[in-house]
Amino acid sequence: MPSLPVNPATTEVAAFADFLSEFFAARGLQQHGMAKRIKRERACRPADHYRLDTVSESTLSRIRRGEIKRMPRREKFNMIVLTGLHIAWTTAGKHGPAPGFHDVERIWEEWQEFRKKALAASGRVPGTEPAPSVPPPADTSRTSTDLSDVEQLRYGNAYGGVGVILLSAARSSERRAALVLGVLRVLDGHHKEGADWLRSASSLGSAPADDLLRISAPAERRQAAVEQALELASSPRSGSSAEESVLLLERAARSGSRKAAGLLAAHYDSLGEVGHATRWSRVAAQVG
Repeated sequence: MPSLPVNPATTEVAAFADFLSEFFAARGLQQHGMAKRIKRERACRPADHYRLDTVSESTLSRIRRGEIKRMPRREKFNMIVLTGLHIAWTTAGKHGPAPGFHDVERIWEEWQEFRKKALAASGRVPGTEPAPSVPPPADTSRTSTDLSDVEQLRYGNAYGGVGVILLSAARSSERRAALVLGVLRVLDGHHKEGADWLRSASSLGSAPADDLLRISAPAERRQAAVEQALELASSPRSGSSAEESVLLLERAARSGSRKAAGLLAAHYDSLGEVGHATRWSRVAAQVG
């Protein structure tokens, strides 16, 4: 079953790479062209240059792969996050106020919480060398709990409360929950982790998981996952919340499904949420 690859060698840099990957996936962001958008965003904010620093495409790639020697300065964090939030806001039709530094601060606080748990789980403390290797104590429940918390934090960061519920159900060998997580991870570009969840669902007798696993090409599997997300959203499991269906539709829409975007528009229109309905109507008109 998938879990955060935390071990004694885990570093702050690796944790940040994972956090940033989830930040990109949750907002449907692509790295291609990001450096140009960063440069443009900074140029539009001359009064804020002391809080923002440019990031090249190669540096961003190394940050996301965890291949840098130390954490980026706060100014680079601000720049990456602010640009990402602005791209997501623009894609959504510019509803509501434009993202600002208060939004960046919120993401920074999320990162600090993620960082604290990731480093605690790996036995690392910022600014220190790794603890020497010692035999594990007889009672390892505390370590297991820490690792579990980190994984829950990742899924909560990516999918909110629905992600935590799905993770708990999948850990309890619920076939549909494992399938849903597999589909979500594939749609978000986490192909290996998605495959792990699909294998878990397959071992529990999921035919749709078997079908997805037969597709080896990542792009083709992702397209098939879009169709599976639509199927899952249209047939929610007993006791599941409407948020699960909305989550599946959102990920499918961000992966290029016009049908999913249209269904989201209709859903929000039925709730009287005009802003969200308009946003997804525009997305539906742009894709497909």
